[in-house]
Amino acid sequence: MNVDFPGVGTLLHLAPSGRCPVDRSDLRQGAGLGSRAGCAHDTGEDAVGYEGRSAPGIRTLQHEGKDQVTLEYRDPGTGGRDELMAAIERDDASGLQSAMVAAALNVDDWEWLQDRFVALLQHEDAGVRAIAATSLGHVARIHGRSDLSVVRPLLEQLMGQKETRSYAEDALEDIEMFVRSA
Repeated sequence: MNVDFPGVGTLLHLAPSGRCPVDRSDLRQGAGLGSRAGCAHDTGEDAVGYEGRSAPGIRTLQHEGKDQVTLEYRDPGTGGRDELMAAIERDDASGLQSAMVAAALNVDDWEWLQDRFVALLQHEDAGVRAIAATSLGHVARIHGRSDLSVVRPLLEQLMGQKETRSYAEDALEDIEMFVRSA
């Protein structure tokens, strides 16, 4: 699940130990995100993504309630076409995920982006499929465009997979909200 914070960046990861019961008032402030962080869904499933690693550019928020929830922020950077194509060629799941989000936020050609993300919806790694879906949601939000005849059936197919269900649902909601004539 991605959450955008204007002027700060995008929350790329939600790694709950089970459910996602985050109440914004229960979050310890961290990374300058404070009360703007939160959880948009409660699927009862583990989220796909990075598992609580700490590295440069990663900031975390933790909920200290009954279930431990870690929200992990990664600056998407200014990557574009070249970085995404290089990540596709390397086929490194973590690199692909970061490159997809950066490209979705920085490349102006929505059709080019959609073509790449649609292809990555078929990737063997569930994390890559999940972020490809999220990136299609970003394209819809930023450009107000999507080829619904192509994207909608593929995202509906991802909704049938436990690992990608919530990401596909979020992307479809973004498409329905931001694409003209969705």
